[in-house]
Amino acid sequence: MISSNIVTLGKDTTVTITPNPAKHTIKIKGRQPARIIIVDAQARTVLNEIGQPEISISHFSRGVYIIKLYAENGSLYYYQKLVKE
Repeated sequence: MISSNIVTLGKDTTVTITPNPAKHTIKIKGRQPARIIIVDAQARTVLNEIGQPEISISHFSRGVYIIKLYAENGSLYYYQKLVKE
């Protein structure tokens, strides 16, 4: 059995975040968020910005992050593990 580094924790199956693992940018396909927050393994916020379909992560250190997508009303609707190479 092959193990993947991609773990989807959210329930919204209309969202895809690619590539994962990523080096430079990630793209969000499907339901577009109003706000995107990315936290590192120590739960520190490393990105907090208005939603957009493509995000640069080239300045992040290598490691594991959690990307969280929020709707217009402020509710969290999707989150996923993100691996930065």
